[in-house]
Amino acid sequence: MRLEEIHDVVVLGAADPEVVIGQWAATATSGPGAEPAAITGLLILRVRDGLIVQPSTTWTRSARATPWDACPPC
Repeated sequence: MRLEEIHDVVVLGAADPEVVIGQWAATATSGPGAEPAAITGLLILRVRDGLIVQPSTTWTRSARATPWDACPPC
């Protein structure tokens, strides 16, 4: 899976001042000549004293995307 473009990045705060949430969308391909797939995701970070102490990420692909098992290993 190759990310071709990341766009629609939004940074959100949370009730907890140590938590920062990033929401994003991207376009990716699974190989040469493959149709692009839409991907969206969330990045949740806990930041303490200016350092990331706990990262968490999740992402999903559109229904039009190539099935996971058809993608080459990363």
